[in-house]
Amino acid sequence: MFSFFVNAASAVQGTSAQLAQFLDKVLGTGGTWSAGKNSYTINGLIQQQGSQLIGSDWQIGWGPAIFRPSTSGYPDNAMAVLYSPSQDTYVVAIAGTDPNSPYDWLFEDLKVGPNAMVNFPITNFSAAPTGGAANAGTAQITLGTALGVYNLLQNMIDQDGNTASLVSYLSGLVPVKSTAKIIFVGHSLGGALSATLPLQLLSMIKNWGWTAKGGGVYAMPTAGPTPGNAAFAAMWNKQFPATPVQNTASGNQVTSLNVPIANSRDVVPHAWTNIYAKTQVPQSPVYFYDYQEKLFQGTTTLQTLTVTLANVPNSLNKLATEIYAVATKASTNGAGAGAATLGALTWLSDTSPITYWNGTAFATYTLPTGNVTTLDAFKQVLGTIHVWQYFPFFGITTSTLPYPIVTTAKALASQETA
Repeated sequence: MFSFFVNAASAVQGTSAQLAQFLDKVLGTGGTWSAGKNSYTINGLIQQQGSQLIGSDWQIGWGPAIFRPSTSGYPDNAMAVLYSPSQDTYVVAIAGTDPNSPYDWLFEDLKVGPNAMVNFPITNFSAAPTGGAANAGTAQITLGTALGVYNLLQNMIDQDGNTASLVSYLSGLVPVKSTAKIIFVGHSLGGALSATLPLQLLSMIKNWGWTAKGGGVYAMPTAGPTPGNAAFAAMWNKQFPATPVQNTASGNQVTSLNVPIANSRDVVPHAWTNIYAKTQVPQSPVYFYDYQEKLFQGTTTLQTLTVTLANVPNSLNKLATEIYAVATKASTNGAGAGAATLGALTWLSDTSPITYWNGTAFATYTLPTGNVTTLDAFKQVLGTIHVWQYFPFFGITTSTLPYPIVTTAKALASQETA
């Protein structure tokens, strides 16, 4: 749940410090938050769900911290560390881009391709990575992932407007129990970052007292794309072998750490290795396949693992053709980058109908059975599966969550927009 709620500021505007204050209330005890013309009453995750979490004593240990580009009022990255003293466990929760917009994320945001790779681990933080040629002979990550790692380690701002250093915080941790853990979690782009960041930190923090005294470092990425090439995957697999977890909750299908979790019908984790093929590949399914172009009669269609996309005959609405173009480009870029999945990646199957938040209440959503011809309808398919169909994998009933996160919004006419 931490990886979901750390995304709560994705649709909120404010300064970096204001957004960090907002996220502090979301993760913690809730309360009233205001910035610009709006004032919000916020439900706090720990306040409302803390007693149901293992240990029942979770608190915010570091952050939250935000990276917000100067050109936008919205955050690009968010991160916080939650801590349970009774479990001696720290959870580094990393947000991605808007979890409700996997289409925009997959086809517009991330940089990947034969000339958009970065050698790993990153050794120069004096400037943001720029990317270079793919090289199968060395461990590399995508430029999009590298920029995310750079921002998380260099550009995060806390509630007081100060630069917040995760490296400094983690460097000072010392395990108390033999079972002490630091677990990196994230969803979507956060899934790629929560897989990559711990490996980067292990290369950076020299003589780390945490690991020297037996503290464990683990990852639990969900819904993430492939962060790097085969050499990176081999490095990751060696450092992070699947580690079983004892006494998981009833209904929880995720019983090991260091096992990236993916929904078999979610488009994002199919990037950048299983995006498009002319015919479906049963042993390694691709998300888009079987593009049928019919120019003069019939309907042009593109199959997906969820629905059939179709053009509208005699119309400018050419959804199947447009998605086919971006899917094949993404597939070509992934191949050119030498992208390779992490070895322990586990595909889980969802169920239908889907329980989701529709803006005012929890509702059920059933996938369309006929052709999908509009981008908005396809985005709803992608977003609903990408976000809401992961909770059942962990045995979480979505209707019990403290949702909506923001319960009320009140205009403050006397204030200006931040």
